[in-house]
Amino acid sequence: MRKVAIGLLLAVLAICTFAVTFLTIATGGTAGTYYPLGAAMADIWSKNIKNVNAAAQATGASVANVNLLKNKEVDVIFV
Repeated sequence: MRKVAIGLLLAVLAICTFAVTFLTIATGGTAGTYYPLGAAMADIWSKNIKNVNAAAQATGASVANVNLLKNKEVDVIFV
């Protein structure tokens, strides 16, 4: 039983070591100011933070972004 528990612990640690965190950045329309800023942030975070994959998402802007965050549909917002 002890070997099984140790094996499961090692398997969980291995999975956690390689887990990737996905972050969605709610911005605004693609023609606005927030979208290019969000895309740049996503690029910087993805390249410089280990195991992070960030992406900008075009939205209906500030009010929509607050609702998306409230509903836990995105992780970071521009307001």
